[in-house]
Amino acid sequence: MIKIKTFSDALKRIWKSQDKWSSSVEIKQEEIQKEEIQKEEIQKEEIQKEEIQKEEIQKEEIQKEEIQSEISFAQQILKNSNMTSLLSTDIPPIIRTNLDQAQKLLNEVEKLVASNSHGDYFKSSTPRYLHYLAAAMTLPSQSKILDVGSAPGHVGIGLHLLNMDVVGVNLNEAWRSTYSSPEWLEKLGVIEHDIEKAPLPYTQNSFDAVYFTEVLEHIAIKNPLEVLSDLRRLLKPDGLMVLSTPNICNISNIYALMNEVNIFWQPEIFYGGLDRHNREYTPKEVYNVVEKAGFTNIQMYGINSYCNWRYGTGDYAYKVVSALGDHHPLLRNTIILLAKK
Repeated sequence: MIKIKTFSDALKRIWKSQDKWSSSVEIKQEEIQKEEIQKEEIQKEEIQKEEIQKEEIQKEEIQKEEIQSEISFAQQILKNSNMTSLLSTDIPPIIRTNLDQAQKLLNEVEKLVASNSHGDYFKSSTPRYLHYLAAAMTLPSQSKILDVGSAPGHVGIGLHLLNMDVVGVNLNEAWRSTYSSPEWLEKLGVIEHDIEKAPLPYTQNSFDAVYFTEVLEHIAIKNPLEVLSDLRRLLKPDGLMVLSTPNICNISNIYALMNEVNIFWQPEIFYGGLDRHNREYTPKEVYNVVEKAGFTNIQMYGINSYCNWRYGTGDYAYKVVSALGDHHPLLRNTIILLAKK
């Protein structure tokens, strides 16, 4: 009986070892299958990545071709342009010298207005503001300055910080809400007056400088020559006028029309708005009307300010400027003009 039991135990041990072997084989097979599945999944992922990379490369190539086509189109426009040399692409030395200081001053203005609802407008207008303030730095301290179209007061605040005696003029009281605080309305001596209905209520030779920035394009009915002549009346002898207005002859407008985009504002903001552009001007038109109004020593040059590229086609303009530079009047969207009485 002892032998049988021993033999039986031996068989049991053999069976157990066989079970363990079978289990280990099954586990090994499962591991091999898992590895094969993982390899297949990795291969699929790699194939998908390669396909995505190929698609991205193709897209980039197509985009490059499109950009190159757009740049070539712009080059042809610039080459065939017959624009006069009235709009310089060189900043006058007297302005360029003061731009660094103007930037420091503008940083102080930003602290006062950045939290206001017109903070975004401030940022988009910074390039223009720099030139306005740089021009003011050519004037003696406490100069009396008339700021026509003062709202939202950004320029006036800068002039005030320069220790200038500022008088702001707006079309109506609706613009008062655009200032960063009611205190600035008092500090800037803001009044309401419609320059298209009557001459400004000041005597002849009252101001050392007149700022007429981004206002010309808003005149709807009255001849701009009459408005500018009235501004000249208010200036003291040798007084300075600083004027800016969008340059309608810019590449984004040309591109817009080629793609059925109107260069006027969209109907939903054009009609019924207080701040719409009624007419934008060519550099030659601006120069001529200022000269006819009796101003002398006219200096006119172009800069770029984001808000003066045509809505919807500004990206195209930036592509062109990035590729070709901006040393052409068609690549400057804003006219800056300095003139003396």
